[in-house]
Amino acid sequence: MLLVPAGILGPPVCRTGRRGDVLVLPTSFARAGGDTMAVDFLALNEKAIAEFRANQGECGPPFEGTPIVLVTMVGAKSGRELCSPLAYSTDDDDLVVIASMGGAPNNPNWYHNFVANPDVLLEVGTDQYEATAVLTEGEERDRLYAAQAAQLPVFNKYAENAAPRVIPVFRLVRASN
Repeated sequence: MLLVPAGILGPPVCRTGRRGDVLVLPTSFARAGGDTMAVDFLALNEKAIAEFRANQGECGPPFEGTPIVLVTMVGAKSGRELCSPLAYSTDDDDLVVIASMGGAPNNPNWYHNFVANPDVLLEVGTDQYEATAVLTEGEERDRLYAAQAAQLPVFNKYAENAAPRVIPVFRLVRASN
């Protein structure tokens, strides 16, 4: 997920680069040539992960003030352990994460990882626990998306930009001990 003001300026275009997903967003000062701003998710994620762990779960811009969970998962293709900082909301005892990719036309890589390998490790603040990622559908998906968009209104713009893609919503259910 990306919370960058430029993400609401126009529909983003997603490309896969050598190091991972790069989201190209139109700038507010586009010249005739159509200036863009590339956001390297891997670099953004690495910075956010380091800040999160150094500051007991708090991150600076662009995640400042947003509830963030670090999700460690197994890559769908690589089989490697990967970590992504994701915005979340809560529903009862579960965390809810949205595969918006900043409103891009495609799902983020972590979506495919969750589908292939739903057992994940969560870090919330200084707490760490195992969970299972459950893809929601229908009315439950719509309710959870609306609840998170009410807390973080940028998700409304992401849904508009992603159309006709229906942005997936996952429930992260704590594993029983």
